[in-house]
Amino acid sequence: MVVRLRRTWSLLAAVLSALGVVSVLVCVVYFLLVFPVAVGTTVLGYQILFGLFLAFVTNFVFLLPVSTSVCALRRLGLSLSYAIIISGLLVKVLNTWRLMVIKNNHAQPLRLSSPTALVFISSGLVFLQLILTTIWLFTYRPQPALYDGQWRCSAHPTFPLFD
Repeated sequence: MVVRLRRTWSLLAAVLSALGVVSVLVCVVYFLLVFPVAVGTTVLGYQILFGLFLAFVTNFVFLLPVSTSVCALRRLGLSLSYAIIISGLLVKVLNTWRLMVIKNNHAQPLRLSSPTALVFISSGLVFLQLILTTIWLFTYRPQPALYDGQWRCSAHPTFPLFD
C-alpha cells in the first residue's frame, strides 16, 4: 500500500497526525515517570491516551488507497477510538462525582472504585460500541465506489444524507 500525499490536505493531515502520535507517546512516558504506580483513575487516563493514539493512527488509514479493507478500517478505527476515549472520560467523571457525593454525605464507599472495576465498566461500554460497529459493518458492507472520477468508500444508498 502506498500512502498518497499529493494533496495539501493529506500532507497536513499526515503531519498533524504524526505530531499527535508523538505527543501521546511523550505524555505516556511522562506519566510513567511521574506516576510509576497506577492508582485510582490513572488507568483510565492511560486508556484515554490509548484512544487518542488510536485516533491519530486511524487518520493515516484515510491516506491509503481505497479498498474494502481500508473502508472497513476507517469505519472501525474511528468509532472504536472515540468509544475508548469517551468511555474512559465518562467513567472517570462519574467516579469522581460519585466519590464527591460519598464524601459529602459520609456514606459507605462502593467497591466499584478499584482500578480493575473502573476499567471493566469502561471496557463494557467499548465492547457495546464494538458490537454496534460490527453490526453496521455486516449490514452495510464497506466497499469502494467511483464518485466524480475518484475512488471513495461508498455510503449506502439509503444513507440519510443522500435523500
